Amino acid sequence: MAALALCACALRVPFVAVGQGIGPLQDRALARRVSEALGSVHGLGVRDPGASADTVAALGLDDARWRVTGDDAIEA
Repeated sequence: MAALALCACALRVPFVAVGQGIGPLQDRALARRVSEALGSVHGLGVRDPGASADTVAALGLDDARWRVTGDDAIEA
């Protein structure tokens, strides 16, 4: 997802990702890369209210740009 988000940003194409599992991120370089990618996302849906939500919040993504939406494979 990170590579797609960065490409979309470079091309000035809006990018939305749903059903994402993010984290935990223990490697600082990886956390920085994910933070850069999330900075270009227009909307983000994470799978779980635990690790994914905690990771996104810790990375500082604006609350208005992300939600816990569930796992698409299970919630569908």
